[in-house]
Amino acid sequence: MSKVLTFSRFFPAYHPRVGQLTGFVEKIWRGFKDETYGLPKEWHSYIRDYTKAVDDRSAIDLLSYYLSVEPKYHTIRAGHRWRVGDKFSPRVWSGKPYRSKQAVIGPDIEVKRAWNIEIKANDKIIIDHCDFGTFCEVNPDVMVLAKNDGLSTVDLLNWFPNNKDFEGQIICWNENIEY
Repeated sequence: MSKVLTFSRFFPAYHPRVGQLTGFVEKIWRGFKDETYGLPKEWHSYIRDYTKAVDDRSAIDLLSYYLSVEPKYHTIRAGHRWRVGDKFSPRVWSGKPYRSKQAVIGPDIEVKRAWNIEIKANDKIIIDHCDFGTFCEVNPDVMVLAKNDGLSTVDLLNWFPNNKDFEGQIICWNENIEY
């Protein structure tokens, strides 16, 4: 059974870009684009349903935007409840978060990689690996981490308030990403 993961369509109230579109939906779609130009056929009905549920842009505008964005390959979430092999249903709120229906934006997605992450109040980022009983800390290239998350470096760091520490996981659906 799949868990639900909701993605923000807009930057949150505490972010300097409050209210602006994140483009996460299109960036997630872009991450699943195949070599022949577009998304696999099983995604098409989700795109159509999403545009009906929450998006007022025309299909042509949505396609143009989709083709112009960088892909999103993972998300960073608080807690430690995700394991490789888990599946999630990717969703967004059709209106106000927690006060509107959720719109499913794609088929269930399998978690291919998962890492523990700490973002310190001083913007230091640490990714923990536990492979075969060993432990190591990796200080990732923040620009690469942000790009894989569908954000600029500045937007990623502003997503996590810099006056407190954050602890959670990177939930990755692309098996080619490595930290």
